[in-house]
Amino acid sequence: VNPGGKQQELHRDCNDFHTRPCDWPAMIGCVTALTRTHRNNGATIVIPGSHLWTDENRFPLVEEAVPAELEPGDATIFVGNLYHAAGANTTKDERRETVGIFMAKSYYRQAENEYLMVPPERCRELRLTPDELRVLGYGISEPSCGFVKYKDPMESIFGIIDDQTVRL
Repeated sequence: VNPGGKQQELHRDCNDFHTRPCDWPAMIGCVTALTRTHRNNGATIVIPGSHLWTDENRFPLVEEAVPAELEPGDATIFVGNLYHAAGANTTKDERRETVGIFMAKSYYRQAENEYLMVPPERCRELRLTPDELRVLGYGISEPSCGFVKYKDPMESIFGIIDDQTVRL
């Protein structure tokens, strides 16, 4: 989080996978500090105990959140249904840098396509069909797992909008 950075919305990472309380936790997260993190430079904020909430109408309040203040090398480890967010950086010259590793149960697809084995340029050279592109990972799992730039990769990368394209 750079100086002046805004706070992220409080969220549960498990929501990417359409989980219900009976499915929790679907994943685990680990945020490791590369720099000192504290309330003023955007430390990750968490709502302790929120992973136990089962009332789906219970909304998180920022006032309930506490910053995970860390020294370089320290980590915050949490289950994916814990409400959390990147905090606001109210400093003028201090960056908050962390590395996040998130692991989901093996039967879930990753939330964001971070890698594709066959680059778009090669797919174009091969003149692959939309079905072939989806098999390679360019598709999306409704409603939004596998997005690229907040769109179905078929649309954002290839400009293909057909009856299988998911509109976000």
